[in-house]
Amino acid sequence: YDIDAIKDQEITVADGFEEEYTALDGITYQLLPEDIVITNQGKPIGIAGIMGGDDSKILETTHGLIIECASFDHVSIRNTTRRLNLATESSLRYQKGIEPMAPFKAIDRAVQLLIEYADATAIEETVQIGEVDGLEKILHCTIEQINDRLGTNFSQEEVMDVFERLDFVPEIEDGVISVVIPSYRTDMEGMADLSEEVIRLIGYDRLPSTLPFMPMTEGKLDEQQRMIRTTENVLSSLGLEQCITYTLISTLKKDNAILSNDEAIELAMPMSEERRWIRTSILPSLLGVVAYNQARKLSSVNVFEISDVEGRCQQRKHLAICLSGPLEMTPWLHEETPADFYTLKGLLETLFDSLGINRARIHFTENKDEGHFHPFRSACIKMGKETLGYMGEIHPKYAKENDVKNVYMAELDLSSLMETKKSKIKFTPISKYPTVTRDLALIVDRELPAENIVQLIEKHGRDQKTKEKIVKEIEIFDVYEGEHVKENEKSIAIRIVFGSDTHTLKDEEINNVFETMLESLKRDLNAQLRG
Repeated sequence: YDIDAIKDQEITVADGFEEEYTALDGITYQLLPEDIVITNQGKPIGIAGIMGGDDSKILETTHGLIIECASFDHVSIRNTTRRLNLATESSLRYQKGIEPMAPFKAIDRAVQLLIEYADATAIEETVQIGEVDGLEKILHCTIEQINDRLGTNFSQEEVMDVFERLDFVPEIEDGVISVVIPSYRTDMEGMADLSEEVIRLIGYDRLPSTLPFMPMTEGKLDEQQRMIRTTENVLSSLGLEQCITYTLISTLKKDNAILSNDEAIELAMPMSEERRWIRTSILPSLLGVVAYNQARKLSSVNVFEISDVEGRCQQRKHLAICLSGPLEMTPWLHEETPADFYTLKGLLETLFDSLGINRARIHFTENKDEGHFHPFRSACIKMGKETLGYMGEIHPKYAKENDVKNVYMAELDLSSLMETKKSKIKFTPISKYPTVTRDLALIVDRELPAENIVQLIEKHGRDQKTKEKIVKEIEIFDVYEGEHVKENEKSIAIRIVFGSDTHTLKDEEINNVFETMLESLKRDLNAQLRG
């Protein structure tokens, strides 16, 4: 600084200024309270660590100088530099960090150069404010520690020679080497750094060549990975294609989350509005895949995705399925498997069987999500009292919002399936004894779910004497509403297959079980035989 610009030859480092200030480059900058500045008599004369001020610069008439050297907080210097867009050599040095002795060395060197090249005289005594920490750092190690870390067999003389060449002033006592780290070696922090210096100077060619040693392990999938692999194989074999969609979604898709029981996480700095939230549901993203393909005239879009969904409280793994168009087609036979509620339900039941979850443990109940699903063509999937997911036809209004048509969709909580105890899949040989088929037509209340009838028949499907289950199959093959049936009733036709694994059934055995079923159906469900 020009000595004439510094009144009383006093400078103070301070912050808390909020004013405009003109620097050496002639540009006026806006100072904020968090900026560090050099002041004289309460007024800024320089932006600390970045650039001096226009009011204290060296002029042709300057006859005396005040030299100031300091260590400033590198974070504060970096923030001020970025905000002012003022990158100088000084600011770059401070941002990278300087050694503790740098101010002392710099001021001594500056005075030396002024005396040598500018004939400077009347050098006053240097004034120091504050103490500098970390001027002397002492580290300890042993030859054994260095050799163990490097896998070498260096001698004590070799290691001591390295430390002496580095000016570490090594001393050894009782096998422990103590070294004094120079202030300019700010990278030296522990024994690992000492080992690195030893091998760097002696040479990496001294490292012995050895093969890595590791225990033999069997490469295999864990329980969760096996379940995911099975799910992928089953759905792919049934005609679906696997997709991978973005984990980050828009606010609209976040608000349309299906099977979400957690609060979504918002990114602090999203790339765009379309990638603002971490999703808690897969279906909104998968519907985008269907819309993209339908817009390109693809009539059959049957896809699924397995992915993690994450909220503030938990992370879960979900499975989402979308069916649109025939699942399978044989044009020359004019046959196809349509994408409808029952096809989707069959896919899920096949998946449950493959995962070792008995179909009897799964039941389908009324779906109360009428914002995304068709109110009369969807279901809630439950295992016991726990909700596994939802399935059914998309609601027409929601379909229009997503630019899709005729989509049947489902989303399941795979984590719940992973956590539940699985049944072992057992092989049962085909019975060598004949079976007997009986058809049954019942008149029941129109609101009665057919599942209730099936469950009641299964409940009474055992022989009362031997306790053997002789009802092998139950199939609903017709549901009729119309002429000859009252307006509030419906007719359900059921085919029941009886059989035994131990003997040929007699009519008496079948009749006893059949009569018990009829009595229970009449008593519990008010079902009447159709004449």
